[in-house]
Amino acid sequence: MGLHPWFIKPETEENDFLAIENACKEKKIMAIGECGLDKLKAPPMARQIEIFNRHVALSETYKIPMIIHCVRAHDQVIAARQAQLASMPWILHGFAGSKELAKK
Repeated sequence: MGLHPWFIKPETEENDFLAIENACKEKKIMAIGECGLDKLKAPPMARQIEIFNRHVALSETYKIPMIIHCVRAHDQVIAARQAQLASMPWILHGFAGSKELAKK
């Protein structure tokens, strides 16, 4: 359960996050996502990063892993992980980067 970057809607965003947080609190989900960053499609990157950081905060607060959508935004995803000192597992679906990038 999460907000995919293609489907972020300002008019429903707060209610969407309340639903995600309630599901986390009630232990109704095994992972947060699919959420992430996409440089090819979706809202402006600054907005996507803001939303992504909210997902990271929920993941860390409730100790739930994340499933991540990442299109040409690996540097931003890594930066978010480092900035928030995230420790929960992150699963990047469809990853096609190098072994070195994957280690980051």
